[in-house]
Amino acid sequence: MAFALPVWLAVQEEFLGYEDEPVKPYASPVHPAVLPIQPDALSRTLLDELDDQSLFESFHLTRPCISFLLDLLERQIDRVRQPEHTAEGMILLALNFYAMGTVSADLLVKTGVRSLDSSGVIALVSKHLSDMADQLIALPETRKDQGDLAAVNKRSCGIPRVLGVLGTAHFRTQDHSEVFRSPLFLNTHGYTSVVCQVVCDLAGYLLNVERCQIGSKPNHELWMSSSIKLKDSIAPEFWLVVGRGYEQSPNLLPAFSKPVNQHQASFNAAQGRARAVLSCTLGRLKGRFRVLQLLGSVDERLDGKQRVIEACCVLHNLANQFSVPAASGAARDLQHPAKTSWCPQERIGVNRSRLLLDRLQLLADFSPPPGGHAAMATESEEEDPSTTH
Repeated sequence: MAFALPVWLAVQEEFLGYEDEPVKPYASPVHPAVLPIQPDALSRTLLDELDDQSLFESFHLTRPCISFLLDLLERQIDRVRQPEHTAEGMILLALNFYAMGTVSADLLVKTGVRSLDSSGVIALVSKHLSDMADQLIALPETRKDQGDLAAVNKRSCGIPRVLGVLGTAHFRTQDHSEVFRSPLFLNTHGYTSVVCQVVCDLAGYLLNVERCQIGSKPNHELWMSSSIKLKDSIAPEFWLVVGRGYEQSPNLLPAFSKPVNQHQASFNAAQGRARAVLSCTLGRLKGRFRVLQLLGSVDERLDGKQRVIEACCVLHNLANQFSVPAASGAARDLQHPAKTSWCPQERIGVNRSRLLLDRLQLLADFSPPPGGHAAMATESEEEDPSTTH
């Protein structure tokens, strides 16, 4: 049993508006694919009361994954929790909130957390999870590591030197007026949202999640102000596959707008299937963590929203590591139509001839894997590919 809609919105409002001091990032990010999986620890009082089916229905995670999370977080939560709460109960309550978008009345009783205290509990757990984002959501840092990831991706799509897929994730926000729509938060699909730039590899792991911004922000503006771009995090020879809404830029790999031969058409098909991986990844993310389907109200207090987005993205990578099946009802999250902004400084700074030569060389090295990309999702995004000159 869950609380009625007014209580749900009140809890979301209090939690998602939560702000506190910025946290210091971890120094040594690691790719989630090499995250060590530890065995289950001591028996859990609350966890042991639920069977596997009930666990998945309440948290959209499996027992081994939840046990690992408890091992990961309990000591940290124990240092700062209120004496009347247990670390296990606080963590489970937050996981239930992410999965369902609300808190279970039955779980509140079992954990001993009052409904008025639930927002603070969820905010605390979210803070600790989002603190781990730099460790568990990270692009490879060295050329060698980037080359290793590109080699794995090439076996999936046939395109060489691709690190992953770049795009945007829009998270719907609650608009309290049926008439008024805030133009700052209004996106190209006509609803209010906050947006994050994201990168995933072709196995569905999130490699980068930027800070959320207002939903009207164009794709290329997000790219130009992102930490990847500003820090030159990607070596010049590597690429990120993109769809519409991006200006010509180093490291960005659009499709050919007008393929002139079968080889270019095959390249476009592989590029489109790679883009579909991002759509499927975001669909699984929002299907598993339903709190992301309605992320609080329209306002410019983004810190609380940022924390819950980062927490869910960390949990997404951990769920992938534990091979947790997708939640029921997960649907592909289509990328939004293009909304470009003119960036003359980027246009002037790009050596267009060199970019053309790089893309032609990439095309020459392209070889579709046998089986027609059977391991990859099929592309059905309702968008035209970006222009390649």
